[in-house]
Amino acid sequence: MSNGLHQSLKFKEGWNRGRYGAYHNFDAWRPSMLDAGFIELEYYYRPTGLPREHQPWLAHPRIHTT
Repeated sequence: MSNGLHQSLKFKEGWNRGRYGAYHNFDAWRPSMLDAGFIELEYYYRPTGLPREHQPWLAHPRIHTT
């Protein structure tokens, strides 16, 4: 496992407002996933329809190419 990928996998996890989540640093996570062979499909903030400052969750679907 590359050091960059290993560093990006360090995260916090737990319950937040009734939802269980894993919280990554997106700036570190994104390039590491691309380097590891994942293709980014898109990313968007949730819940939809609210101003960005009221969208605390980032959805980041991706697929692995190998």
